[in-house]
Amino acid sequence: MSDQVFNRDILANDDDADILARDYPALADWLKWDELVKAFHHGEAAAAKAKGRAHRNGRAAVWLSFLAVLIVTITPTATILINALRPSSDQPAAIWTAVSLTLKYGWLVALALSFLCAAGALYGHRRAVWLDNRATCERLRQLFFQHLAQWFDHLTSQDPTDRTRALDARPVLLARVLSDHDRAAGPVTQKLVDDATLKHWQLVDVPATPAKGAQDPVAAQALYTYIERRRLAFQQNHALRLLDTSAIKGSVSVARRLSHHKRLAAFLTAVFVTFQLVTGILYLTGDTVLVAPTTPLLHPTLIANLVVFAQTIALIAAAWLVALKGIEAGMHLRPDVTRYRNYAGLTARIMDRLSTDMLITDDSRTQMRRHMMQMELLAYWELREFLALHRENAFSF
Repeated sequence: MSDQVFNRDILANDDDADILARDYPALADWLKWDELVKAFHHGEAAAAKAKGRAHRNGRAAVWLSFLAVLIVTITPTATILINALRPSSDQPAAIWTAVSLTLKYGWLVALALSFLCAAGALYGHRRAVWLDNRATCERLRQLFFQHLAQWFDHLTSQDPTDRTRALDARPVLLARVLSDHDRAAGPVTQKLVDDATLKHWQLVDVPATPAKGAQDPVAAQALYTYIERRRLAFQQNHALRLLDTSAIKGSVSVARRLSHHKRLAAFLTAVFVTFQLVTGILYLTGDTVLVAPTTPLLHPTLIANLVVFAQTIALIAAAWLVALKGIEAGMHLRPDVTRYRNYAGLTARIMDRLSTDMLITDDSRTQMRRHMMQMELLAYWELREFLALHRENAFSF
């Protein structure tokens, strides 16, 4: 299967053990970190559940606001239609009474519900749970690769005691990270976002005692290849793929350059402008070209009612356009594109500095580990940017 499956980099998928044995046999006996994967899955499930609830609240807030505006907008047109269609009796039928009450008070109900959903999306507990658990999961991912980078010589040593020391360090490191990122000890997101000096980025220190044995070239090459493919290339390809989905393709027609969302927004804008123009023309001609009413629907004049209908369509288009823009703003589409563009570029620069011949000497391996840790610092920076962006007062869909 493809390396691009989510969380395959930390071997968190069911078939990763088979892929590891097939592609990296020199690492198959020890690379998988079961306790870390278990903690990751726990946080991932909690984050996904809370994120879904927060996102639904955000979308509901936008569309309930649109509904409130829609009710207000269609009230003049609906009133004309009700007066024309309801039975001509002293007491209107129950259905017409219900419609009238909905038009009169429905927008208040929709607006109140919109405020409640917005409060839940912006400041609710679910939002904090989502971001805190997402942060913890990404810190576990960083722990996995920081451990590989800092303990590289021990893990690839021909002396089995070196690898044992490296693997024995795992439980202590994992316990410390989980303790430091426990929500019970305080908001994880705030701690990371407010880390202006980046003092919390490094999770694994350089081992105090160097490896005793000589390096196993087969294991060293396999581990280097794994880190290069599963960490650096994985992150770069992930960022590039997200950029590709948002990029404007210059080789296609203008109509196809726009996404479905942008085409719809352009259509709604055209509808609004067109019907505003129609309304203006009707207003100008209404004073001179009046058509006497022939049915209750045309009361008081045909031109006056056409003006109302045109204004209604234009305002509905405008309200829908505003709702779509609210969705777009809540998704942070543009800031995310900028963030991924920077992330992909910096990752590519780190990859350019790494090459397989860096495994030849001790000095080159030290330089290689330095570049690997630069990647982890970059991942920490990107995580902080993500958390800071989605912690702001927006719906964060």
